[in-house]
Amino acid sequence: MSSVFGSVHILAMIAIQLLLIHSVSSLNLTNAYLHHKCSNTQGKYKQGSAFEKNLNLVLSTITSIGNFRDGFRYTEEGEDPNNVFVMFQCRGDSYWSKCPPCISTAVSGISSVASFNKIDYENDFYLSNPKNMSDRELFNKETSALLEKLANKASDRNNLDGKQLVLYAAGEKRIGTKKVSAMVQCTKDLIFTKCFECLEGILRKFPECCDGKQGGRVLGTSCNFRRGSLEMNDGDKAMWHHVLCRSRPLVATQLLFIRNVSSLNLTNEYLHHKCLVSEGKYKPGSKYEYILNDYIRFLAAGNFRSGSMHMTSGLKPNAVTILYQCRGDSYNSKCRSCYAAGISGLRRRCPRNKGGIIWFDQCFVEITSISVIDFNISKINYENNFPLHNPNRVSGNIKSFNNETMALLKELALKANNKDNMDNGKMALYASGEKRVGTKKVYAMVQCMRDLVKPKMCKECLESIIKEFPECCNGKQGGRILGTSCDFRYELYPFLRTSDSKTV
Repeated sequence: MSSVFGSVHILAMIAIQLLLIHSVSSLNLTNAYLHHKCSNTQGKYKQGSAFEKNLNLVLSTITSIGNFRDGFRYTEEGEDPNNVFVMFQCRGDSYWSKCPPCISTAVSGISSVASFNKIDYENDFYLSNPKNMSDRELFNKETSALLEKLANKASDRNNLDGKQLVLYAAGEKRIGTKKVSAMVQCTKDLIFTKCFECLEGILRKFPECCDGKQGGRVLGTSCNFRRGSLEMNDGDKAMWHHVLCRSRPLVATQLLFIRNVSSLNLTNEYLHHKCLVSEGKYKPGSKYEYILNDYIRFLAAGNFRSGSMHMTSGLKPNAVTILYQCRGDSYNSKCRSCYAAGISGLRRRCPRNKGGIIWFDQCFVEITSISVIDFNISKINYENNFPLHNPNRVSGNIKSFNNETMALLKELALKANNKDNMDNGKMALYASGEKRVGTKKVYAMVQCMRDLVKPKMCKECLESIIKEFPECCNGKQGGRILGTSCDFRYELYPFLRTSDSKTV
């Protein structure tokens, strides 16, 4: 039997993609990648080896045995030196049917010798929302108290599911005008006293991890916690009403174990939205709604070959303008899919608003009641710009990393504005590339909205946002500035479809 691993490292644990977004509300029920760690010291196995056979046997049976009611399992196969041990833990609100899909995608080659009831702090890491709360001291004090209360509840010997310790607790607390939701959990190979000890240990990392932050978590292979502060607009409240009716904890994200990040580089994650409340709302059955729905269907039937559109249907006061721009590697059918996601997202997040903007990885979509005739298309729009970045910093010479990455972005800005960089008879206003910076490879792209009337406007826009690099992305492993006139992004991993890319 051939290996599902190929030649990857034996140990790959807790791989969950880190996505920083302006609002966390859309990700409350996702199962996103955060982190992974390869245990290089254990080496690699050979194809056809006894270890590979034991590994495949364990992986083929682990999701088919039992009912997953407790969300935890460990099993082993073989004897030294070919002993394979696999353990998984699904989050406390993701047992039963939600657990098998999560662990079926998992590839966790666990060490050949396991020490139960031994707390593993070696693989702990933390993530946090970069935004701060206003009253940090009060927020820290009250949030720490909530987490300590949940730790006591999770490790209570009477907190049972049948005859087994639950070792999980979730709750919420009003702190000033904010409601904080939180959860804690231990893996079920720990007894209740060890669970409390583990949680106590990671809660001491709260000041380092999450001081005054709007959200944060510490994860590991023995225990973890997460908390967040949610502020919701009307659209988000409608979505959350559905979640609450299912009696799920607010912060409901399954823990996913997978082996690498490559399959997630081409995701089309929601990033941010903005309801243009100043434009007001339309009434059900109104002429505006009729024109809006008709125009949405009309554009959806197009070919999306150019990857952008800025058109108006109808006359004042019922004019409807739809503007979209897809990323340079995401035209045609990929653009159509992103446009559909944008329309659906705006309907949900800005219900009956005449104006709204939504950003995804591969496009942004704007609906407005302002006619194209009234748009000042000779002016660059910086009003809707916002930054996102990876909270992890690069190692080594940060100043050199910043300078080299900015140099790459500036080079791409020149390529994007090159008059020979054409696509469908128009300047592409898009470029992507990569560059070796020390021991790392940086991947980047820049793009302008294709309705900018003069090429120099694209150059001016990109130069302006690249100047914000030190403030946005100083020494960060990834970052971007998005808007409705131009944007850039860089990462330490490939995130574009190179075969479709319009890189010069």
